[in-house]
Amino acid sequence: MRRAPPSAGSPSPPEELDPELLRLRLPRARLVSPVISGAVLVIVVYVMGFRLRDDFMYALRSRTPQDLGMVTRAGAAPPVLPGDNSFVTLQGVPDRGFPMRVGGGKDMGWRVARVLGTGGRLLLQLRGDDTGADARGTDHYTGRLRLLSKLPYGRDAASYLRKARAPRRVAPAQLAELAQQRQASDVIGESFVVEPEAQVVLTEEVADHALVDVPRVIFPDRAAADALVTGVGDAGTPTLLEEGETVYRYRVPTGPTGLEGLRSALRAKSASASVSTEVREHRGALSTLKVTGSEVALGDGKAPLGSLKRALIYAPVVPPGTDPLVLQAGERPAEYWYYPVIFGVLFLFFLFNAWGLYRLLRERQRARAQATPAAEPSR
Repeated sequence: MRRAPPSAGSPSPPEELDPELLRLRLPRARLVSPVISGAVLVIVVYVMGFRLRDDFMYALRSRTPQDLGMVTRAGAAPPVLPGDNSFVTLQGVPDRGFPMRVGGGKDMGWRVARVLGTGGRLLLQLRGDDTGADARGTDHYTGRLRLLSKLPYGRDAASYLRKARAPRRVAPAQLAELAQQRQASDVIGESFVVEPEAQVVLTEEVADHALVDVPRVIFPDRAAADALVTGVGDAGTPTLLEEGETVYRYRVPTGPTGLEGLRSALRAKSASASVSTEVREHRGALSTLKVTGSEVALGDGKAPLGSLKRALIYAPVVPPGTDPLVLQAGERPAEYWYYPVIFGVLFLFFLFNAWGLYRLLRERQRARAQATPAAEPSR
């Protein structure tokens, strides 16, 4: 016989659930705890998978570095470099004339420079107080290879390198074809990108003139100094360039006897006068460079092609669109011994929170099942 439903306020039979209890909400803490546990799991996975993974894998590397040998070799092809996060040793010469200083703070930070002979695909990171060479002066470096984009200063350094230009020395014979090329090689055989508006610097040794310095302490009288350099070796009329506090400086034609003949003629008259080669520098954009026969024109200047002592062109330090590797000198896997320990602790913490989240969800599901009244059986 079916029992009549209890009236409001009357106690329920012991074998039935109280309808008022069924209408009670679960404690709010039980609803929030799974969300917090899930957020903690996401943070742990992010730290383990994105922040610590590379250091953890590097700590497990072999303690014997991969030997790349000599990477700076004149005329040789760029070396084959291993991938990111490798432990290597090599011998190479950094471009000490064009370093970057990064990571400066309370300490001196680091100096970063490209390694010659690698086509701008390898940079070297040294401590700020490092001289750049070992005790033997042979430029041996051992450390960790990292992509520039993965370093803390990578974004700032990449932004600087996109605008930075470093001088590359080329042979004067290359000048005639340089303007038509998009990629060329310098005197050591390293390739670089040629830009149409690249800055070019030509250093000329003037063949038919020399600079003569006459000390004023020996020749205080200007007329005596003029007489000393006039008609030396049938050189012609000299030109006074500077009347300084210590010397008179003249530009003197060398004449048919050349520089050595002029030097001998002056030495015969006075050993105090010094003779040096006159050097001129021509600057201009690559687009203004023209080579006609044995003469080269750059900007507003001209010079005989055979008189060029040096030719420089400013090119990108790193080829555009590349993410170079950085050798962090001194970074060894043994120094990262504590990363496996941290990784293991975080992994245990992850398992603990995952198990706790599972239990919370199971309890919540069980509580909902108990709170749902059983379906009334049909007659």
